[in-house]
Amino acid sequence: MPSYFAIFGKTPALSAAELFAVFEREKIEAKPARVSAAGMIFETSRSDLARPDLGRSDLDFWSQLGGAVKAGEIIWKGKPNAQSELQAFLNRDLRERVPAGRIEFGISNYPLESGTHQGLTSPRGQTLIGAALKKILAADGRSVRRVTSREKNLSAVTINKNKLLGPGVEYCLFSDRAMTFVGITSWVQDYEEFAFREFTRPRADAIAGLVPVKLARMLLNLAAVPRDSTILDPFCGSGTIAAEALALGQKQVIASDLEERAIKETRENIRWTLTDLQRLSKQTLKVPVRILQSPAEEIDRALAGERVDAIVTEPYLGPPLRGRERTDELQRTLNELQKIYEKSFAAFARLLAPGSPVVFIFPIYKKGAAELSINDLTGIENAGFRPDPLLPERFRHTPGFALTARGGIIYSRPDQLVHREILRFRRI
Repeated sequence: MPSYFAIFGKTPALSAAELFAVFEREKIEAKPARVSAAGMIFETSRSDLARPDLGRSDLDFWSQLGGAVKAGEIIWKGKPNAQSELQAFLNRDLRERVPAGRIEFGISNYPLESGTHQGLTSPRGQTLIGAALKKILAADGRSVRRVTSREKNLSAVTINKNKLLGPGVEYCLFSDRAMTFVGITSWVQDYEEFAFREFTRPRADAIAGLVPVKLARMLLNLAAVPRDSTILDPFCGSGTIAAEALALGQKQVIASDLEERAIKETRENIRWTLTDLQRLSKQTLKVPVRILQSPAEEIDRALAGERVDAIVTEPYLGPPLRGRERTDELQRTLNELQKIYEKSFAAFARLLAPGSPVVFIFPIYKKGAAELSINDLTGIENAGFRPDPLLPERFRHTPGFALTARGGIIYSRPDQLVHREILRFRRI
């Protein structure tokens, strides 16, 4: 059975949860062999994941992800520190992949557990292997260049710039105390397209709160619903989640918000997104997007009893913080937000069938070394929902995964006063 790898981005727990959710949606039976903060190695009967088809009209498996930065196929497994076997394999494999002309290759290293960043897959070991490969090939008269970077591992930018997806080659080395794996990179994230949508869209309100495009992509994937499902974002803000749902190929999208400003910005961003998608697909797109002005607590009335298949949203997280707020002020804000959220979930219950998902973000306020959050989910549970873990139990304590005690995934930057806790619920 083929084995593949995915390298995670800056929020590895969220990247892993997204990958598990996409396995579920795509009905892929995947058996994780290794999961770490660096990435995942897994086995599956699918044989096409090593050859992304960038010419397809829909997204290939990897390109639908927001949290993975590179991926490929595992092509060799061996014992730790089996230097001669590894070097012989790489020498043979590189000659077969580039039988004539100049050889360009790169090597990246990803330890699979703490304490294994040594030996063959340490930076020094990586350098020695690369230098030995280059020396052997050059001795046979081949023109050889090893691509290196100031960063520890080769980025998507470096891989694309040096054409290491072809005709060049990037090898990814993985190791733990039991085994060394070698993978060959066949896909890297389309960082230019994500950046284009992030920074070129007409409306982005960073003061009121802005969902990054990649985060919106991951939130949508966590819902794990088919493309023909109806997705609702009842706190749409400037429409990032709704727009990214279109980019993912979702067929039915509803966006709503209480504020007139948000409705105007969402309309502009949706129009811009459709134009951008038409540029990429070179065809006219007609995607039913409905934009409503309604408080989330009354969204069931606005939809007049209509059903939706999933709700994916970042709600109002409170007013922007200055860092000077007293603890009692922050707690009062959280109490007010809790009431809004509970009333919203009561409305959601009237829109969703049993088993339907809600992907929802809760604020965590930073006050010095302390963290304040909404800890009581009783009101949401009484509305007819149960928490649905984002990660399988055995991976929730993976070193480097940032999770709350109740299994929420933390998305944050060190300088932020408000961190995001991502939770998923199911309608009972």
